[in-house]
Amino acid sequence: ATHVASSATLVSIDTALVHLCAAMQHHVRLLLPLFSDERWIDLLQTGSSYANVCTVLRQRQFGCWQPLLHLLALSLSNQ
Repeated sequence: ATHVASSATLVSIDTALVHLCAAMQHHVRLLLPLFSDERWIDLLQTGSSYANVCTVLRQRQFGCWQPLLHLLALSLSNQ
């Protein structure tokens, strides 16, 4: 929790770290595969604590992470 609080923005895949960030109201960029766990649909509904802190970057093509990582790099460089 100390490391989360000391960082400006965290980047994570589908891990417990995202849940910790949501509980702490700390901004996180969430990388999701094209076919992710269905619970993210419910957790990221407008108005939820997750939706307020998570920026979701989802694959558009199965197994293709490069465009997503490029977008992530651009968004982090514009902070």
